Formats: sequence, structure tokens, C-alpha cells
Amino acid sequence: MDHVRDNPESEDLQLNAGTILALTGRTDEAIGHFAEAVRLRPDDAEAHYKLGVALADRGRASEALDQFQAVVQLRPDFWAAYVGLAQALHSLGRSAEAISTLTGALRNRPDLAEARNLLDQYSGGRSQK
Repeated sequence: MDHVRDNPESEDLQLNAGTILALTGRTDEAIGHFAEAVRLRPDDAEAHYKLGVALADRGRASEALDQFQAVVQLRPDFWAAYVGLAQALHSLGRSAEAISTLTGALRNRPDLAEARNLLDQYSGGRSQK
């Protein structure tokens, strides 16, 4: 992590450090690096996504929701973000919106197995296959 300390304004180094920390179970520390990456490059969908995943992992659904919404605004074809967005919505008790999000994603990418599984779960197994 010396490289990050020596180059704190490098978005790439912040993102890489956050990824390593997240993979080693140091999610709280990873969140700081991902947040810094977003601050340095607010138009980077990957940074928003990784921050959203880390926040969701720590049970911070409302903050994760903001990040996943930013991802789909920046990159509407970032399909994994729709799954994260739906999970955050569902965690916040906004199940109808979660179902709508997953349905829209599946309309564009019917091969998204994780989205299909969540849709089945959230709709009580009543989704259209």
C-alpha cells in the first residue's frame, strides 16, 4: 500500500488497493479507497460499482443504492449493477422497484441468471421464464 500512500491522487491505485482489501476481507478499509476513487474520478462506473458492492456487504443499503444508481446512469449496459441495485432496493423494503429493475434488466439480457434467480425470489417464484 506504499504506492497508494505515495500517490494518493491516483484513482487507479485507490481502486486497486480497495479491490485487494475487499478480497482479503478488509471491507471497511476498502470502502475508503473506493470512495476516494469515486471522488477522484466521479464518471468511473467501475469505482461506483465496487463502492456499492462494499457498502452493501456492510449492510449500508441506502448508500449502496446511490452508487448502483450512479453506475446505471453512467453505463446503462453494466448489467451487474442492476442486480446490486435491485438487492439494495429490496433491502430497503422497496420490493416492487426491485422487481421492476430486474424485469427491465432481463428484458435486455435474458441470460442474466442471477437477475432471474432474484426475480423469482422477490416475486415468490411468479416471474415469467
